Amino acid sequence: MLNPHPPSNWGPPGAPPPPPGGPADTSKGPKVEDFTEAIPKLQRARMTSYIQAILRIKDDTGEIKPWSYNNREHWGAPVDGDSSLVFARCSRQTEKSSTMSAVGVIESCLYPRFEFLYVSPAFSNTKDFSVDRVDPLIEDSPWIQKYRVSKRTKKAVQTKNFTNGSVMRFRYAYHTADRTRGIRADRLCIDEMQLIRPSNVPVIERTLTHSNYKRRFYVGTPLSNSNHMEYWWKKSTQCEWIVPCLSCNTWNILGEKNIGTHGPICSASRCRRPLNRRNGQWHAFNSGGEHLGFRITSLMVPLNSEPGGWLDWKNDVLVPYEIYPKVQFYNEVLGLPCDDAMKALTREEVIGACQNGPQLRMEPDLYTQSTRMFAGIDWGEGRPSRTVLTICGFYNNKFTPVCIRRFEPNESDPQFVLDEIVRLIHAFRCVIIAPDASEWGSNGELARRCGGWERVYPMAYTGSGPKFAYKPETHKISINRTHAMDEMFMDIKQRRVQLPTWVDMEKYESDFTSPHVEFSPKIFTRTYGLGHDQTDDTLHAFIYAKLGAEALRLYSAGELG
Repeated sequence: MLNPHPPSNWGPPGAPPPPPGGPADTSKGPKVEDFTEAIPKLQRARMTSYIQAILRIKDDTGEIKPWSYNNREHWGAPVDGDSSLVFARCSRQTEKSSTMSAVGVIESCLYPRFEFLYVSPAFSNTKDFSVDRVDPLIEDSPWIQKYRVSKRTKKAVQTKNFTNGSVMRFRYAYHTADRTRGIRADRLCIDEMQLIRPSNVPVIERTLTHSNYKRRFYVGTPLSNSNHMEYWWKKSTQCEWIVPCLSCNTWNILGEKNIGTHGPICSASRCRRPLNRRNGQWHAFNSGGEHLGFRITSLMVPLNSEPGGWLDWKNDVLVPYEIYPKVQFYNEVLGLPCDDAMKALTREEVIGACQNGPQLRMEPDLYTQSTRMFAGIDWGEGRPSRTVLTICGFYNNKFTPVCIRRFEPNESDPQFVLDEIVRLIHAFRCVIIAPDASEWGSNGELARRCGGWERVYPMAYTGSGPKFAYKPETHKISINRTHAMDEMFMDIKQRRVQLPTWVDMEKYESDFTSPHVEFSPKIFTRTYGLGHDQTDDTLHAFIYAKLGAEALRLYSAGELG
């Protein structure tokens, strides 16, 4: 049982405590008529006050009303929090996207030349956010239409601007963060964080490099404890919305034990009385955290029987509790990770595939000179990711790496890396080079120094479509990432490929065993994820080399351009 006295340390030093009863009411904050072209600094009032004063939204009847945090007290602290990073671990349908859109629109309208960047893992998510969340706020808010919109302002899916010079941009980054390169941002919002590859986050964050604000707002729905979202949660203040039971003085962290027939109930077995979630407050379970972190669950949102509420307790909580798998219920209703994630490959399976394997070598020998060699390259983008070159051939009729060159952090000079890769490719007389398509400049230099584009086939991962498809207009091979990884893992399990001796392979083993399987209901697919600071670069370089051999076979058969 928690301390029955109301906690006071909801966040780190310097963060404003949540106001009694939630965010300040509009009547206590700035009024629309108070705003002129000389906008006051945001620090003079809470962000929630500006949102309620300026923004207008349509309710279910189509009536336009002021945005209100009444009955949504739990969003006050995340929105008003005094932290460069706010991280929210949310269940589904908790207004996380609506909240991000409100913050982005308000900051863009109030700060001159402010640049907002929204990133999600899929174009469909980004389009929905831009069209369904942001556009209505701009169109239905009179003050914005009067002072921040004109015939010359742009309102497209990927870009919106305002008369004060502020810009809102919307991008997506699933397998690669290339679409965010070259963009400057003052506020970065990452949605569906659990589906963003860990190695892409530092790349996306570079958009904040030249900003004086450097504000970040990351939200997502937890999957497993192995997912990289848990890294951000562990470093945060880990704030939970705790609700007191007025009957027995028990403080409740809303979870499975609080599910009652008609709404949240006290978790104490001797009590089980109804709870009023609006009596709750934030409590930091890691008050020394590096940034603000909040868990927001469906049990916290207003019921459809309350003013402005939408949660149907029976259909949104009780029915899923009965029919959902435990993992899905914990993720989507309780906002909690659940460990059903499986390792795609075990250490024992890797060791098994190493039996009777050849030794790795850094120079060619009679064996490598008597068979065709194929090179696969996974370009690293900085810590923890590294650039890896694998050179492979057929050993006892099985595809086998014979040379693996992983470039350590002290070997990160791009020219040195490229020169060493070119040297090894020439030494082993590789007939096909299959690099990661993300580094087009390096791939162009490879083609120039290694025999032209007829030998270099860049590989580009996709989230859907066929496993293998050549695109002649871009000279890239499009690969379904999940299918390609499925096939490689099955090849290793069933020993259809040969790995080098375990003595040589042991230091690369984690690159093969780190990926874990997760099912994402959001995009209705099974994916392979990585924990924070884990890598799989050697695995992907091996996959690229194997698909390069497949490209040569198809080219020889006249089936590839």
